[in-house]
Amino acid sequence: MEENISEMLKHLDNILVKINLLSKNTISELKYNLEDLEKVKNIITHFKDILKNKKNIFLIDLEKLKEISNIIFELNCDNLFSSSTDYISNELYAFKFLLQEKMERKENCDERTRD
Repeated sequence: MEENISEMLKHLDNILVKINLLSKNTISELKYNLEDLEKVKNIITHFKDILKNKKNIFLIDLEKLKEISNIIFELNCDNLFSSSTDYISNELYAFKFLLQEKMERKENCDERTRD
């Protein structure tokens, strides 16, 4: 598996671990909506499936990515950027950065093969 993909999977796994802790109420001082957390978990699990099965990276729905970004941003704001929510936010940012980098490389590769 390509190094970039494994790093992306690692960031997604880190988000899931922290969100699972939140959903199990082990970090009780934080404010969150369980339905939102479940939505984030489902979308991230779907993204992981795409990456693990070496499907086309462009199958990652950028609208869904934006949706979970907004949920995580609100979660972080609602909790005054606590270490837990800030960690989730940073992991998502790292994933998005790697995804953008991978998509740009793939587009450049595809353009060169068409010429």
